[in-house]
Formats: sequence, structure tokens, C-alpha cells
Amino acid sequence: MTPEELKSELDLIEQEFQQKRNFAMVKYAASNNPYKAGDIIKDHIGSIQITSIRTYFNREYSSCIYYGPVLKVNGEVRKDRQGKIITRDVYQSNIGKIVK
Repeated sequence: MTPEELKSELDLIEQEFQQKRNFAMVKYAASNNPYKAGDIIKDHIGSIQITSIRTYFNREYSSCIYYGPVLKVNGEVRKDRQGKIITRDVYQSNIGKIVK
């Protein structure tokens, strides 16, 4: 085996490891996700209605990021001056409680 072949084989092993690690992290985040699209969640900033869910992970843990329109206190969708719906992300670690 040449040094180039060794490097190539080690790179392949590293790629496979990263793929399996990422899959396990996504699986962990999904298994600890109590919310689904349509739920209303609240964090320290305000409430949103979930329209999509992504996975966030770093070296130590994984969790979900929820995305959706911002809601007013009365439950209506908040819009800007041009009538565009205001949206934002909510990190799972910032959620205070589920409203609906």
C-alpha cells in the first residue's frame, strides 16, 4: 500500500463515520421531538406556529429548530407594514411550553 492509497482509505473511513454520526444525531433529535407541524410553541421571545422542523447538531448534542410565522398574543399571524407574514426560528432548548 502506498501513502496515497492509505490516505484515500482513511478519507473513505472518515466520510463513512461522519455520515453514520450525522444519521445518529438526526435520529436522536427526532426521537426527542415532542412537536409536529401545526403546533404552537412559545419561547422567551414569543409564539410561533410550526410549519417546518430542522435538525441542529454540533459535536456534543442534537436538537430541533422549529420555523414558522410569529403569532400575536391573540393568536393571529403577525405581518409587517407591507402585509408580509413575519417568520422566525425557535430552538428546542428555548421552548417554555406548548400552547396548543
